[in-house]
Amino acid sequence: MSETNFPFRWKIESPDELGSLIKSDFELNEQLLSDVRYCAARILAFSQNSRLVFVGRSLDSVHDYLTAILENTSWHNRLLRLNISLYGQSIDYIRQNHPKSFALLKKYFEELVIDPTAIKSNKIPTSFVDVVYEGGTYEQIFRLLNDWSDELENGSAEMNKKIRFIGITLRKKTSPNTWRWQQQTEWTKYLKSSNIKNISMDYGFWHHVANYQPKITKSFTPKMWETEESESPNYSEETIKALNEAHCLYNAGKSKNEKQLFVKELLNKQSMKLDWLRNLALEIKT
Repeated sequence: MSETNFPFRWKIESPDELGSLIKSDFELNEQLLSDVRYCAARILAFSQNSRLVFVGRSLDSVHDYLTAILENTSWHNRLLRLNISLYGQSIDYIRQNHPKSFALLKKYFEELVIDPTAIKSNKIPTSFVDVVYEGGTYEQIFRLLNDWSDELENGSAEMNKKIRFIGITLRKKTSPNTWRWQQQTEWTKYLKSSNIKNISMDYGFWHHVANYQPKITKSFTPKMWETEESESPNYSEETIKALNEAHCLYNAGKSKNEKQLFVKELLNKQSMKLDWLRNLALEIKT
């Protein structure tokens, strides 16, 4: 995971680079577009005016769509992609058994300007965004940043005030006994409850993006961080389908009509109270 050893990903905003990989007859699923629009709007509304760090690959569709929605706004550089897979991997295990990979992981955070010093000193908060079931990946990110901050004697408590976690969760029936991932773990107690937000999505969308949707990039697991395995493109049928879907979502987000639909989704009775969000909505529309 050196400065150049990031997972290969086509630039979906560059038709010349994609060439014949883009199929003129590819049809975007309208339900997926609707779900992505809703999810993206909720993420912005819950972001507390922060930078957005999309973790892993699950929400690539939302990232691609938002890239187009926000490209001509003051938010155009607030979208970051942290393409790592920590499923079933603990930071302690990686540190102890794969020290080179651990050092490269920290380098990756530094290059994205989401290391403890950068997070603490930035006037804008940092929100991590991912599909969540039990919050295991978020716990490892939190532990990495806090252990790292303690090593630097950099004041982890102050840094934690700047961290947000937005979880895309599976919609269930609400009740006083509803299971919430952040209430089942100890580390979240070091954060203000308002700095953890959940966006519930229907079964179809949640399982599609989390488990079944073809992705453009390879899953970037710790064993790949020291190799060049991730740098080459994949031309499988599923990958090409994912590329076309991503390209269509990006193009949809560029259209004037889609921007209007997005702003309508973005501004509800609650979000209308936020000055920064109203200003952003105006930027998107113009």
